[in-house]
Amino acid sequence: MIHAQRIVIGMEDKHAEAILRELYAPFDLRIVTVRRKSAKMTKYAANEFLALKISYMNDLANLCELVGANIEDVALGMSYDEHIGSRFLKAGIGYGGSCFERIQEMRRLRTNVEIEEQGNKVHKNTHYSMKRPLDVIEGQTEPEEV
Repeated sequence: MIHAQRIVIGMEDKHAEAILRELYAPFDLRIVTVRRKSAKMTKYAANEFLALKISYMNDLANLCELVGANIEDVALGMSYDEHIGSRFLKAGIGYGGSCFERIQEMRRLRTNVEIEEQGNKVHKNTHYSMKRPLDVIEGQTEPEEV
């Protein structure tokens, strides 16, 4: 069973595209057909964007802790903005899962084309978000207050 919101097909051949559209038609999903390299980049970019959103919420949770705000209240208020939505607004210990390899591949691509600053910030924030709770639990640091 497919649990996707869309199907992205990387295609250079119109005949093969028609066959794949027919094959995927029963799933009743949006089908986006682009060139092969664009399809691959679309998947990587979508995964990295979700990682960025999670990383941002973790960064925001740390700031909320510093100023005495409740991250869940802040996330709730943010979720009603239609440009943001409510999905992936939970702070936690970082990101991972089945798409982690694609996120790492995007990081390698960024390094290869020397535009890694933003992407690496995502990964550094996640490392900090994963390490900080462990430091607090182990007594190596106290939750910060303002």
